[in-house]
Amino acid sequence: MKDLASEADIDKKETGIALGWLRQKNLAQIDKGVINITETGQDFADKAGVDEKVLEYLKNNADVLK
Repeated sequence: MKDLASEADIDKKETGIALGWLRQKNLAQIDKGVINITETGQDFADKAGVDEKVLEYLKNNADVLK
């Protein structure tokens, strides 16, 4: 688990926040330092969530949003 931040190329603090969010949404579980994706997490990983959709929209329409 301690290598996650470096492997994912994100800040350690952000890793903790992301893991907390994943656990809260039942997308992952942590047991004795091992992170496991839940069945719900597997299903979610294959779909774009609302955040990703908004981010994609903003990326594609940055010139319109002023």
